[in-house]
Amino acid sequence: MFQNGCYCKVFRIYSRKEKSIFVNVSVSSKNKITGKYEDSFSTGVNFVGNALKVPFAEGDKLCLDKVGATARYDKTTKKSSFGFFVFECHLANDKTKTVSTGQEAPSLPENDAGLPF
Repeated sequence: MFQNGCYCKVFRIYSRKEKSIFVNVSVSSKNKITGKYEDSFSTGVNFVGNALKVPFAEGDKLCLDKVGATARYDKTTKKSSFGFFVFECHLANDKTKTVSTGQEAPSLPENDAGLPF
């Protein structure tokens, strides 16, 4: 399922533009009956915003931190269209998760002597 916090694999990068990257990704879910992983979502997705700062390549696995989707229906053609977007993500094997500003998350002090609580 395409949702916040899911993991995906990058299969193909179609186009890189200044404000977006169009990528074919696949999300798998574990089938509770068979115990095997099956594709639950596989399509083209636009990476925008802070997701553009992540240096991913074809074959990489990503954790999708913030995602969104749009749906449109054209009454004249009677066709629906959907758009899928990734706003924030990080490499699945990356130990340092980035915050919204694209900076590393602050580390906690070694001792808590100077803390007000």
